[in-house]
Amino acid sequence: MLVLLVACTDAPDSADSAGAADTGDSAEVTVCGDLETDTWSAGISRAGATYDFVLVASEPDPPDKGDNVLTVRVEQGGAGVGDLTVTLEPVMPEHGHGTNPAVVATAGSGDGSYVSESFNLFMGGVWQYTVNAAGSSGSDSVDFLFCIEG
Repeated sequence: MLVLLVACTDAPDSADSAGAADTGDSAEVTVCGDLETDTWSAGISRAGATYDFVLVASEPDPPDKGDNVLTVRVEQGGAGVGDLTVTLEPVMPEHGHGTNPAVVATAGSGDGSYVSESFNLFMGGVWQYTVNAAGSSGSDSVDFLFCIEG
């Protein structure tokens, strides 16, 4: 029998560390098992090559095991971009699997905010949220990593 224990603890932000801390974006870091992950708070952002991505809200807050809904804002030059196709791909990188369905659609409000359909984080551990955006200016994606208790 193999038992895997995953612990999540707060760790200081470090520019020399691997994972979420080395992006230079607005996220604090949590250590989860052997990986550094983002510490959830509304407003975490990542700059992509074409768009900037801001995690606006999560239900539940913070993300947790079970059903979740994510609100993301996509910006370009500081303004919300409302005419995109935005999807979310939640994956457990250490396990090599995602959710069912693997890609979660979002609904846009026209101001650059997109709310995902409900998706189930069915086990605790590290979950990577890949947020994809496609529009007239091109396609882009960024990753956020979170430690989900469970």
